[in-house]
Amino acid sequence: MNDLAAPLQSTVNLEDQLQALAQVFGDEYANEFNDPVMFRQHSFQSPAVKQFYRREFPLISRTLFVESVYRRRPMYNQGVLDAFSAIAAKKLGDILQMLTMQCARLEKICKTNGHITDAVYLHAEVKLVPIIASHANTYIKCLTKLDQLYQLSGSATLNGVIDGNQRREVELLCRKAVRAFSALLRNEIHKLRKESKRMQLASGQNDQEVDKAESAQESAIKSFDEEVREQDRMDRPGSARR
Repeated sequence: MNDLAAPLQSTVNLEDQLQALAQVFGDEYANEFNDPVMFRQHSFQSPAVKQFYRREFPLISRTLFVESVYRRRPMYNQGVLDAFSAIAAKKLGDILQMLTMQCARLEKICKTNGHITDAVYLHAEVKLVPIIASHANTYIKCLTKLDQLYQLSGSATLNGVIDGNQRREVELLCRKAVRAFSALLRNEIHKLRKESKRMQLASGQNDQEVDKAESAQESAIKSFDEEVREQDRMDRPGSARR
């Protein structure tokens, strides 16, 4: 099986880059963004991973980007930021390791039983992914590995080496692991905001760049929470699915 963590190589122009940034973060954010940004093309296969990218990647990116803004403030406690970065890196590393182990396990089960892992999703989405923050690229690697997990679990099920319940369990386990990263950031950002307030009180003046980054992050949280509530409503027993 191809390594889904490897980005597709392509040459893109400025218009495509601005459009990709706007698709993830909105037109206003794209038009006013003045920090370095890296673009990578990725093909997302499974519906779950497409949803993670659409719903959680904007929140995660903006939350991680706030750290970059804080880093530029001499009065900001750098130890708080170092702790935040270390926690994010460890969590992502743990998630990626777990996904890799589960993929290897499913691949081995299929191979041991004489089957190839050739199940595919027919409606892949190729995205030009904007990377605006440290650790965001590693998060994308987790998504591509989760995509591989879904393809392997599908292959194992269709070949009859695991049943439907086993497939559901392994997919749920891995999906929850990836979702846990955004939950971690939601908790840790409160510590960063507390230090931000202390810094601004000490300086005695507002910081427009900090205010803008924090406002964008709050907007992403609001959008994320609204989608989660709608998804929870749809997931309730007896709810009609569209």
